[in-house]
Amino acid sequence: MSRPNRFGTAFRERRVSAAADSALAARRGARLAAVQAMYQIDLVGTEAETVVAEMAARPSPTGALDKAFLRRLADGALAHAEALDAAISETLREGWSLARLSLTMRGILRVATYEIRDCLDVPPRVAVSEYVAIAHSFFDEDEAGFVNGALETLARRLRAVEWADGQQGK
Repeated sequence: MSRPNRFGTAFRERRVSAAADSALAARRGARLAAVQAMYQIDLVGTEAETVVAEMAARPSPTGALDKAFLRRLADGALAHAEALDAAISETLREGWSLARLSLTMRGILRVATYEIRDCLDVPPRVAVSEYVAIAHSFFDEDEAGFVNGALETLARRLRAVEWADGQQGK
């Protein structure tokens, strides 16, 4: 369907199907559950497999949950925690360490860094945007801005070509 925009030229409306919208919500739910799993693992020291299974069994606040994506994110973030922590630490200001961040902030950054680094089927700008939205669920604007800055720095470093390609479209 075409209609004129404010400049008098026609553009096509993009409609997202209900199935596509549901898939996006399911991935959003998986991201949030993976962050919550990281928090619980760090806080209580519960076995990762148990926590991920519990998260997969809970109803998601987004209404849907991509359980396979949840497992991919949680398992990947845990398996590569040392390398992810090193990458995150490089984005912190001098005098700051990962240990100084809250458990929630660390969980967000670890899962997001894993997704940016290893989930090449997800555009880095999408990953950054999704985790900034998660940060807004837990923190105020300053902390969400910190997450945005750290993840943009990581995305530029880890997926420079894709990040630059995304800039050209603006």
